[in-house]
Amino acid sequence: MRRRLKDFLRVERSALPRADRLVSDQRTSSNAASSALRSPSDSDPPNPTTSDPSASFPDGIKVWHDCPDATVDICFVHGLTGNRDSTWTASKQSEPWPTMLLPPKLPRARLLAWGYDAYVVRASVASKNRLTDHAMNLLIDLTNDRDSRDASGRPLIFVAHSLGGLVCKEAILLSRNNPEPHLCNVFEHTAGIIFMGTPHRGSWIADWMKIPASCLGVLKSTNKSLLQVLGTDNQLLQSIQVRFWSMVREQRESGRRLEITCFFEELPLPVVGKVVSKESATIEGYMPVSVHANHRDMVKFRSENENGFKRLVGDLMRWVPSLSTGQVIPASKEILATGTDGAYSNAIFRPCYYLPFRKNRQFVGRATILKALEKKLFIEQSETVALVGLGGIGKTQVALQFGYSVKANKLEYSIFWVAALSEASFEKAYAELAHELGVKKSKEDEDIKDLVHYHLHSERAGKWLLIVDNADDMEVVIGSNGKHGIYRYLPKSESGRVVFTTRSREVAVAVAGSDIIDLREMTQGEATAFVETSLTRKELLQDRATTVELLQELTYLPLAIAQAVAYLNQNQISVRKYLALLRGTEQSKVSLLNREFHDRTRYEGLQNAVMTTWLVSFAQIQRYDKAAASILGFVSCIEPKAIPRSILPEVEREEEMEHAIGTLRGYAFLSQRGDEEMFDMHSLVHVATWVWLESEGLIEQTMIDAIRHIEKAFPPNGQTRREKWRVYVPHGLRALNRSGWCRIAERYDLFMTVGLCLDLDRRFKEAIRCFEVASEWRREHFTEDNDSRLESEHALASAYLDDRRIKEAIEIFEHVVAVRKRTLADEDYNRLASEHELARAYLDDRRIKEAIEIFEHVVAVEKRTLADEDHSRLWSEHELARAYLDDKRIKEAIEILEHVVAVRKRTLADEDHSRLTSEHELARAYLDDKRIKEAIEILEHVVAVRKRTLADEDHSRLASEHELARAYLDDKRIKEAIEILEHAVAVRKRTLADEDHSRLTSEHELARAYLDDKRIKEAIEIFERVVAVRKRTLADEDYFRLTSEHELARAYQDDKRIKEAIEIFEHVVAVGKRTLADEDHSRLTSEHELARAYLDDKRIKEAIEIFERVVAVRKRTLADEDYFRLASEHELARAYQDDKRIKEAIEIFEHVVAVGERTLAEEDYDRLASEHALAKAYLDNEMVKEAIQLLKHVVAVEEDLFEEDDPDRLVSLDLLTDAYTRLESGSRPD
Repeated sequence: MRRRLKDFLRVERSALPRADRLVSDQRTSSNAASSALRSPSDSDPPNPTTSDPSASFPDGIKVWHDCPDATVDICFVHGLTGNRDSTWTASKQSEPWPTMLLPPKLPRARLLAWGYDAYVVRASVASKNRLTDHAMNLLIDLTNDRDSRDASGRPLIFVAHSLGGLVCKEAILLSRNNPEPHLCNVFEHTAGIIFMGTPHRGSWIADWMKIPASCLGVLKSTNKSLLQVLGTDNQLLQSIQVRFWSMVREQRESGRRLEITCFFEELPLPVVGKVVSKESATIEGYMPVSVHANHRDMVKFRSENENGFKRLVGDLMRWVPSLSTGQVIPASKEILATGTDGAYSNAIFRPCYYLPFRKNRQFVGRATILKALEKKLFIEQSETVALVGLGGIGKTQVALQFGYSVKANKLEYSIFWVAALSEASFEKAYAELAHELGVKKSKEDEDIKDLVHYHLHSERAGKWLLIVDNADDMEVVIGSNGKHGIYRYLPKSESGRVVFTTRSREVAVAVAGSDIIDLREMTQGEATAFVETSLTRKELLQDRATTVELLQELTYLPLAIAQAVAYLNQNQISVRKYLALLRGTEQSKVSLLNREFHDRTRYEGLQNAVMTTWLVSFAQIQRYDKAAASILGFVSCIEPKAIPRSILPEVEREEEMEHAIGTLRGYAFLSQRGDEEMFDMHSLVHVATWVWLESEGLIEQTMIDAIRHIEKAFPPNGQTRREKWRVYVPHGLRALNRSGWCRIAERYDLFMTVGLCLDLDRRFKEAIRCFEVASEWRREHFTEDNDSRLESEHALASAYLDDRRIKEAIEIFEHVVAVRKRTLADEDYNRLASEHELARAYLDDRRIKEAIEIFEHVVAVEKRTLADEDHSRLWSEHELARAYLDDKRIKEAIEILEHVVAVRKRTLADEDHSRLTSEHELARAYLDDKRIKEAIEILEHVVAVRKRTLADEDHSRLASEHELARAYLDDKRIKEAIEILEHAVAVRKRTLADEDHSRLTSEHELARAYLDDKRIKEAIEIFERVVAVRKRTLADEDYFRLTSEHELARAYQDDKRIKEAIEIFEHVVAVGKRTLADEDHSRLTSEHELARAYLDDKRIKEAIEIFERVVAVRKRTLADEDYFRLASEHELARAYQDDKRIKEAIEIFEHVVAVGERTLAEEDYDRLASEHALAKAYLDNEMVKEAIQLLKHVVAVEEDLFEEDDPDRLVSLDLLTDAYTRLESGSRPD
């Protein structure tokens, strides 16, 4: 918007004549802002010689054209920052066009122009008048002028541009019922208004008020109130609109026609677009007319040949003659027929009105539907129209409003209303209608319904509109089994129009064919306005956000809103409290929506509560369509949204299913999503159906049938069928949650089925709840060795494992494995599967040796019993390799994974999930073996395939992207790593819970990348959050919690918060000593980092003590070239160096460098770091030449690898410079 405003400033300023520009260069910036703020309506200044029009502002009434025998006054009112002359003057014209073009067309019209100071920015002093002040001035000036010429009783027409239209509306409203009698004349004699681009609903220009004062340059004085009123949400603007429209409507109903025409701009202003939209320039109920010009030029006509002028003057010429002859302007252009030959004069025919309800003063909105009814009945000449919609959607109220609208605007029409709730209600309505029409029986056996029918069919009845309300029952309307329905008695006449309101599309089609109008829920704006007009305590509306939430909860259903407002009015509670009750327990919601309330616009004796309004429809469906009733009951047991057709109960024939669905759609109980085989039920209908089933005593059997059907229909779970079963899961959960009393076996089978899907979808906590319920029931009903019981226990343990509840998982797996070892053969599939999962649990618990032992056993059995390419065998080999990796037996892990990948490449497609998973794991092994390039090559391939085949948020895809980022990090491609990790974190934040393990892992890794990128503060912020969540959700000794604490300490260390780092490291080491084996890799890594922190804290002796222990263990357990062994040896050497044990340091550094030269690439970062450290040790030992030789190599390699300003490169360069200096001086270092 700010850019749009700047463009507007530029365009408007460039549009000004040269004389409009400020003379002084010093005021250029303020001129730009001033030009814009003075030009949305007009481009011509009030005074072409100055930028400040305040000196001689042309305000008040100016008579453009006087006429001694005038029969009408036409007053022109300009808009924002306009001028009473130049606004109406076209470029290169000397006079306003009305003075030149109108007198020949309207010789007996007096032409006036009224001016007012509507400038919003000025260099001197801007007027502070509000819109209401200007309106009062217009009223007073116009009254005084007309009084002075003895013309106060003369008809008055306004032509108003832009903001001027709002001023005119407010002036007319101020005139109405004014305590000063002479000021009432303007209201009483206003005959018409032509609005030219008036922003009845606001304009984006209002955003000018947001321009900061600094943008206005030297302009010192502003009046923002006139801009504020143009805001689309401005209360004064809305108030004027509501009050004005209400006044117009009341005048129509009293027989006075106030002529109104609304013109809108067709063209945009250059760059910035249209100032006032068509929607904003139009008043409800009036046809919008366009002018082929922009907002500024739409009131600047050059000749009478312009179409805009022709359209405007055409209305004036049509209005003025009737005013001059004193005729009453009819409410409709269709005047009453007179004379004979089939037409009846007013002496014979007078309109008759039979409407059972008074006009609903709270009715708001629905303009589109009312216009659609008007168009079908009176423009397209349809004789019958059906208004179809859900019960409580407002059909009766719309029909009532339409009836009163026809009464006000089509005076020749009679209006009749009959209720078709039943045959009895229809007969009663016809009897009352007969009385109103003066239709009487001549014989006792005559049917009054036939007599009314004949009367309305005859020409004596004139023109009429018949509203048949609540025509919901097909049997009542059309009849059945030879019995006639009420349709037989409905008249058919070219002079008549019939509107049906019905819930049933079947009825609608039967009575109206294709002339059907669907009534939907209110818009948010309509619903808000409805609440505003109905609520007695207006202060409750101050909480706008909560009001909108309530309306959303009530689905914008008018009956539900009316019920809520009645409750609020009666009980004097806040909107927030009502919303809390509505969102409380299901019983609370049902109680609220089941509560009756009085509504004078609805039939006496009918139930008004939302929960009961559909009971009659439910009963009709149950009576006429058993299949539809079955589906309705079933849907009440599941979720109301996203219902796949395949989940619906089966019927014998496809056609019967189509008809049943059609019935429910016809009542608007079900709606289809486009062409999808997917349906939604209205949420309140969903609750009401449940209440209905309860009242009928059908809940238990319906729910039992639903559970059995869902369990049977549920698609098989599995990765490849995810899209199919995923849409069933919410429905299964809803049925399970609502059936706590149900103890059938199928319910617990469904718990298992839904739980397995949730587990695949990584919704572990929900899966656990399902498995716990199923396991508990099966423990009660089955023996220990029952396969179903063991299956549920196995599934529960797996879910615990995925939720990081490792101890609980191990406990269950150990039990399951023990039972299966006792009852099943060594090679039994289920036994091996449980052993496999137990090993996986041990691995996650860092009991790596035990995990390896089991995996080796499982692999050995499967090698003996299964083919080389068997999926289960390959998966076990895969997991064994993963265990070897965690045990730092990297070479063995790689050997196995290379075999698995080779087999899967030979037997599986490129995008197969299992193949990609093994390739992923092989890359991870290469990464641990420092074969970084090979790892990256594989991971880039895996990521590419998964990007092509998997959704953005897929767990496997994100895992591979995560691992690729880790490889980039190890390859010092930090920026690329960060880019991937930021994407992964963003997706997982959007799709996973706050404490989800995968989300936390990605955040952990992103923080690690930030740390490597020296974005230490950002890294710490993330690590602190991750640690906080893991402290809250994981046990003290959990591996991942300890890992994050470890990394947070490392970040503190890099941030020079050494004490805090040491505190955390000491805790992590203490836990590791208590829970992990002496040679455990994680424990050793934490001890290594603690020693490093001690070193930074100058606690050198303590650091050396720890490093010596770590190095001793790693020498004993790891290969000579192992990365972690070398890293600890490197740090021990550094500690010796700090302790001035230089020779020992050199000895270790030389060993580390020698291994690095043998095993690592020349550009490897760790190799360079060790060479740099060795060179520094040489310098400390006065071995300057050796240091120079080594540093020259390091600097040369780093020149090719790093940017010029890279810190590591600069440190090496400085050290080499220092070495050369020492060589030249022959001096010892300090």
